[in-house]
Amino acid sequence: MKYPILFLAIALFAILPQETKAETVLRAGDKVSISADQTVEGDFYASSGMFGNTTMSGIVKEDMYALSASVTMNGTIEKDLTILAGTAQIHGDVSDDVRIIAGDVTIAENVGGDVFVIGGTLTILSNAVISGDVIFYGGVAEINGKVDGSILGTYEKIRVDAEVGKNIDIKTATTLTLGEKANVKGNVQYTSSETIVRAPNALIDGEVTQRKYAQDTQDIRQQLQAALIPFFINLFAALSLYLFFRKQLGQLVILTQKSTVKVSLIGFAGVLLGPIVSVLLMVTVLGSLLGSIVLALSLLLFVMGFALAGCVFGSFLSKWTTNHALATPLWILVGTAALHALLFVAIVGPLLVMGVWILTIGALLFFSYARL
Repeated sequence: MKYPILFLAIALFAILPQETKAETVLRAGDKVSISADQTVEGDFYASSGMFGNTTMSGIVKEDMYALSASVTMNGTIEKDLTILAGTAQIHGDVSDDVRIIAGDVTIAENVGGDVFVIGGTLTILSNAVISGDVIFYGGVAEINGKVDGSILGTYEKIRVDAEVGKNIDIKTATTLTLGEKANVKGNVQYTSSETIVRAPNALIDGEVTQRKYAQDTQDIRQQLQAALIPFFINLFAALSLYLFFRKQLGQLVILTQKSTVKVSLIGFAGVLLGPIVSVLLMVTVLGSLLGSIVLALSLLLFVMGFALAGCVFGSFLSKWTTNHALATPLWILVGTAALHALLFVAIVGPLLVMGVWILTIGALLFFSYARL
């Protein structure tokens, strides 16, 4: 698989509740917060967009999902924590797994399960205890807190200065450093062009193995960016449209569910005829201006179709999972991620993506005609 990081990102957000709970709380806005005296009895979904902040200082009895520019978790999560953000600060306990895509991630307290991070930097402070594995794909990691499981993944640079209950098995573009407090109970296996840097007091119970260095590990950050930047651009566009046209987007989703075949045929006709009509008009003197307008509108329609295709696909996934067609930030995220994953599946994947895109364009055309 040429771009495994993208598929890991998708797997990260593909684990969703299998049924809708009455206690689920959804909050959206520029600033989302739960105070220290508040308790969410079910799942907690927070969306403050790409420029807002989310702060959770209370207790969430089930899972928490957050989409925000900045997420600060000071409270307690009694199950899983999932975050897509610019920065993520975890200063409270999480009873189960932590899954994060972010530029900068800091974990300062206990995690009862695994920590899975895709991002620029990962810092695990000395007072934190990770009961499971630490799996990281991205830039620089500083692990100063105890890890009961293994340390895995692909790093640009990593420093471990704490006890590791099992193994270290990583790829790094530059250096693996074991500090004075490092105590690895298992083996250390690493792929790097540079030899491990080991402090005099660092302990390793097992064997140390340096694997043959692969040249492509020099391009870890470039591969990460190449895989995730289109996904984030698409996701940002979809969520921006959701913030401004939430009601209309809900109606659009319902239309694709109820009239899938009819809307798909309309979309196919729009994709086929739009450019042809614009070109035919542009070759005539009197119709050149009109042809330019039709072409511009067609291009706008195509871009809008791709931006909203993730929302439409997410609504179908929510229908299959929860029996309700939902157009929420979470399902927009899931649908967009799933579509980008399908682009890497030979033949069938791109065809399915094109089908969803055509369906979305048809819905936009039908909806616009009905509104007019």
